Amino acid sequence: MFKALVEGIISGIILSFMIGPVFFGLLHTSIHKGFRKAVLYASGVAAGDTFFILLTYFGIAGFMKDPLFRNYMTCIGGIIMTVFGIYYIIKKTPNTIEIKKQKKKTSDSNVWLKGFMLNAVNPSVFLFWISMVSLASISYHNDRIFILTFFTASIITVFGTDVLKAYIANKIKKYFTNRILDKMNKGLGVIILLAGFKLLYDFLKNSHFLGFL
Repeated sequence: MFKALVEGIISGIILSFMIGPVFFGLLHTSIHKGFRKAVLYASGVAAGDTFFILLTYFGIAGFMKDPLFRNYMTCIGGIIMTVFGIYYIIKKTPNTIEIKKQKKKTSDSNVWLKGFMLNAVNPSVFLFWISMVSLASISYHNDRIFILTFFTASIITVFGTDVLKAYIANKIKKYFTNRILDKMNKGLGVIILLAGFKLLYDFLKNSHFLGFL
C-alpha cells in the first residue's frame, strides 16, 4: 500500500511538470485572472485526468488477467513512455508567457471547463495515462485497492502541485525563462525515458518466459 502511495505521488509530480498547453494555461490563468480562478482551472484539469484514468482502466481491466494481454500492454506502455521521454529531451522550449493586464472577466464555469477541455483534447495526456494504467495494473497484479491508491495519490498530487504553481506564479513569473523550462523538459524526459526502458525490459523478460523469444 505504501509503495502504491509513493509511486502515485511520483507519477503525479512528473505529470504536473510536463510543459505543454495545460502547464501554460495554468500559469496564464493565475497571472491574468487570479489565484481563485487558477484553482478552478486546476480542478478542471484534475477532472480531465480522472476521466482518462477511468476510461482507460475500465476499458482494459477485464483483459488484465490474461498474461499475454498484460505483456502486450507492457510493451505498449514502454513504447509510449520511451517516445515521450525522447520527445521531451529533444523538443524546443516554447516562449514564456507575456505578462499583460486583462480586464475581461471570465465566469467560474468557463474557467473550469477550459481546464477540463484543454486537458481532454491533449493526446499526450491520454497516452500518458494509458501507459500509467498499464504500468499500475501490471505492477500491482490488477489489485483494485492498490491501483485506486496509486491513482488517487496521483490525482491529488497533480491538483496540489497545480495549486502551488498557481499560488506562486506571480512571484516567480520572471524566472520562467526558456533556459529553466528547457532544463525541466530534459530532466522529465530522462525520467520518463528510463521508465519506458524498464517497461520494455519487463516485456522482453516476460516474452522469454512465455516462450515468445
